[in-house]
Amino acid sequence: MVTLLRKVFPDFDPERDWASGLRGWARLYDGYKDLSEYTKHEISDITYNDVNGAMTKWLVSKGYERAERWLSAPPIYHLEVKTTTGECEDRFFMSNNQVKLVSLQAQFYGLVAPTDSSNRPKK
Repeated sequence: MVTLLRKVFPDFDPERDWASGLRGWARLYDGYKDLSEYTKHEISDITYNDVNGAMTKWLVSKGYERAERWLSAPPIYHLEVKTTTGECEDRFFMSNNQVKLVSLQAQFYGLVAPTDSSNRPKK
């Protein structure tokens, strides 16, 4: 994910924006050997202050129309990266604290928040 963000957003800086204790493992790979350990309190895996509006413009270009209202004052994006060892459709884990944080932010910005999987729409 960090490699992708570096390609799409030239001002993305892993040292500044990658806010996860797991980033120390990346030092095993070329291009990340000088990355320091992250020792601060974690809010999300990626905290990207979109000062130039690059991510907001990208979201708009991909059809996310709600982001248009943020163009005049681009937000700080908090990205939580999730993965699974299985297929894309497989479940992944989110802690109760992560769900609460996303839900509070979604309410503040008027967005759709994640719900318990038992409330998930049927396919």
